[in-house]
Amino acid sequence: MTNENRQDIDSEKKNHGNIISRILIITGVIIIAVAVVLLARKQLDYNKSDDLYDKTVSQYTTSNDKGEWYDQINVDFNALRSINSDIIAWIHFENEDIDYPILFSGDNDTYLRKTYDGTDATAGSIFMDENNAVDFTDSHILIYGHNMRNLSMFGKLKFYRTQEDYFDNHKYFQIITPEGARRYEVVAYKEVQEDDSLFTIYRGDDDTFRNFVKSGIMSDSLVNNKDINVDDISDLQMVTLSTCTAADDQRFVVTGVLVDKHPSGN
Repeated sequence: MTNENRQDIDSEKKNHGNIISRILIITGVIIIAVAVVLLARKQLDYNKSDDLYDKTVSQYTTSNDKGEWYDQINVDFNALRSINSDIIAWIHFENEDIDYPILFSGDNDTYLRKTYDGTDATAGSIFMDENNAVDFTDSHILIYGHNMRNLSMFGKLKFYRTQEDYFDNHKYFQIITPEGARRYEVVAYKEVQEDDSLFTIYRGDDDTFRNFVKSGIMSDSLVNNKDINVDDISDLQMVTLSTCTAADDQRFVVTGVLVDKHPSGN
């Protein structure tokens, strides 16, 4: 092989290598550009949901931090239901900015990725289990919300597990309906499998339900509220708030027991 032939072969190899390098660079740039666009879209989606719910709080609720627990927040349900009749209640955490309408559609899919005004959104809505009674008369009520990375929806529930003293400062949440306010005290929280028996609805307060509370809710909890003894409560009602975790088949649940209620207009 002559020197000229060798030079031609080396030149072809070099050109081929340059082409491959250019293809790899272009491919990398495209991948980065697509990732940036997707991230921007996701952030825009988050921002739209946050803006909607911030406006909802400011437009349809009034707060009074100096009043009794049942006066802390008042909700204009007439105005909200004129937008969406699926709004059945409002959830309010004391000492925390978790304030959202609760929806019920008769299924567990409609509001998984849709806000209460019908907009498609990753954050979705806070909604009640499809098998619960909308009048909050069931003994065990399930309410779902996403664990958003920006801490919206039920994103702050993880703090019960990750922040010291969070439980001590966030023992109470409220569910407000047109009929009045209900106050719940957090008694347990833990991670469970998505098909755990904890996701069972109970209609009445009997021995079966109370055994479920002790074995299904209180057992294996990361903390048990020692101030509460369910055996001392005559009309036992529990609400479990459920949100997703990093594992697809696991949920983080926070359960509260009804400790007080106050009718509206009194």
